[in-house]
Amino acid sequence: MSSLTNSALAQVVGSNPTGGGLQINPPGGLPTDVCALLNNITDFLLLVVAPLAGLMILWAAFQILTASGDPAKFTTGRRTIVYALIGLGVVILSKGIVAIITDLLGAGGIGSLC
Repeated sequence: MSSLTNSALAQVVGSNPTGGGLQINPPGGLPTDVCALLNNITDFLLLVVAPLAGLMILWAAFQILTASGDPAKFTTGRRTIVYALIGLGVVILSKGIVAIITDLLGAGGIGSLC
């Protein structure tokens, strides 16, 4: 058991070439700054939400076409289109929204974040 503990400690304790003690490197492919992380998140959201919004609009069009004069079904389809477009707009504007919020909170200027 002690040899297992010693080998584990040998991997943690060591000298850092920059002189700062323990240095932990992030796994490959992960962003190292907040800006890159936020860009990755918004890009992923756009990748997921854009096709979903398209499917929602198609579903709403189907609801409107099959309403057969029923105003409730027509209104449901129209609301679905509006909500899909609002959601898509929020995701598209998310990079700007993040920059505005950080500016309002005093975390830096709009240009300094990304």
